[in-house]
Amino acid sequence: MKNVSTMKAGIIMLLLATASLFSIQRCNKYDDGPLVSIRSRTERVSNTWKVENYKVNNDDLTSLVTDYKETFTKENN
Repeated sequence: MKNVSTMKAGIIMLLLATASLFSIQRCNKYDDGPLVSIRSRTERVSNTWKVENYKVNNDDLTSLVTDYKETFTKENN
């Protein structure tokens, strides 16, 4: 049987650890990516992508790539 003060100390440590997780700033390789994912980066990017907005030096060049699509596969093609 555990001592009550030992249990209280364990609960306090657990609360402090949980609070510290929320105060730590995320440092990911990809800002928009999830912190945890069961799918690999390759699987998440594998899709057919359509260009909706294309800018170079704040010049809108979207009309040059109308209906342009790019397809990425899991096999890195």
